[in-house]
Amino acid sequence: MDRMRRFLLSLPIMERTADSSTRFALPVVVLCAIVAASLFPFRLDPPRFRRNEVVRGPAGEVELGRHNVLRSRGAPAWLRAVRAGGRLAIALEARPAAAEQTGPARILALSHSAYRADLVIGQEVVDLVVRVKRPGSEPWGSPAFVARGALAGRDWIAISVVLEPDRLRVVVDGEVRVDEPLARGYARSWSATCRLALGDEPGGARPWRGTLRCASVDAGGQVHDLLAPGVLEQPAGSWVLPERLSQPRRFGGEGLAVAALHFAAFSVLGWLMARASKTSRPRLRAVAACALLGLGLAGAKVFVAARHPSAVDLVVQIVGAAVGARADGRSPMVRARDRSAARA
Repeated sequence: MDRMRRFLLSLPIMERTADSSTRFALPVVVLCAIVAASLFPFRLDPPRFRRNEVVRGPAGEVELGRHNVLRSRGAPAWLRAVRAGGRLAIALEARPAAAEQTGPARILALSHSAYRADLVIGQEVVDLVVRVKRPGSEPWGSPAFVARGALAGRDWIAISVVLEPDRLRVVVDGEVRVDEPLARGYARSWSATCRLALGDEPGGARPWRGTLRCASVDAGGQVHDLLAPGVLEQPAGSWVLPERLSQPRRFGGEGLAVAALHFAAFSVLGWLMARASKTSRPRLRAVAACALLGLGLAGAKVFVAARHPSAVDLVVQIVGAAVGARADGRSPMVRARDRSAARA
């Protein structure tokens, strides 16, 4: 701490902080630089309310568009039996609206978000993609099981996805396209609070365009018709968060570099604010002000493109401000003398 204090005091610009105007101008300059760097490129990307495009046909079929909200109100009742090692069989009859859908576009998802998914059945161009969360997989179930060219046609396609306690089998139009082993007990890693959705993720971001005329789940010895009225909620619309807010942050080299920049910037700001303060508790007030700044920046990042609010960043900023404020080593007597000189 003493070394840091001596280094800061040795900087030529800090020699002029005895001047009152400079002492107060420097924190403002640093604060403005932090705000500008945190909110660049200054382009709004706020959460948006989107109208539900799910349309039910006269024969019970469901047409899905670019924004689909057809999801369970909470975790499905049958999920507990599957997590305990039970068999899960999903039957779908689907007709894709286009072959250029990617993501994969979600025909069915059992998930929290695109990056926290236990089971996904989707379309990647003309391929049928099945992701299953299991030991060794990513949190969203990759690497995926793929049935090449299974969705190439524009007519009705019968899809059967069966998850045995130790095996996955995918059948398309009566033909077995995937038959792979799974680690026994794989579903124990599934979340007990995931929601089921048709045509998208429960929170949006991966819409599938097409029509479903059959969607059922056989679990725990009971068959559940997902297209029956009232089984899944279908509100008029929903708020959709920008995808950047749900993307996981990986703290590798780049993440550590960003954290170091946050720490350094708030250390300097905390030190300058503590030195500029005329109060009896400058360090505490400086840290509190920096914490409020960090909290405000985190809230603002929700509405700004290419920015990701993070509790980790906020903690790093507060710690940096505390270290910087602590580096102001003036004694209470010296601070009182400075306050008296400033008032004079």
